[in-house]
Amino acid sequence: MREAAGNGGDRIALETVLANIAGELERLTARAQRLDEAVGEMLVAGSGPAPRAALLQDMDLLRQSLDCMQVLMHNLSRETDGGAAVSAAGAARGVYLAALRRACLHR
Repeated sequence: MREAAGNGGDRIALETVLANIAGELERLTARAQRLDEAVGEMLVAGSGPAPRAALLQDMDLLRQSLDCMQVLMHNLSRETDGGAAVSAAGAARGVYLAALRRACLHR
């Protein structure tokens, strides 16, 4: 992944940020899939009280939404012209999970 030419040390290529976000969304999608499957297995096994159907549908929607967002970010990262860059510090404002901030804003 490359830094946009001539934009200084704080600038990061937009395509890099989008690709990094896509990677994080892929990781989160896999986590949501594991949770969805685990809850399904617990229901089949009959262990514990069954959650409301709406809650299960929300969990599945969360997983599907993360997956679609990952695809969108990946596609966007491939569609940029390579000239756009963003301020890493500016983009990081308000992102309070340090590991997520690092994962999305690394070069």
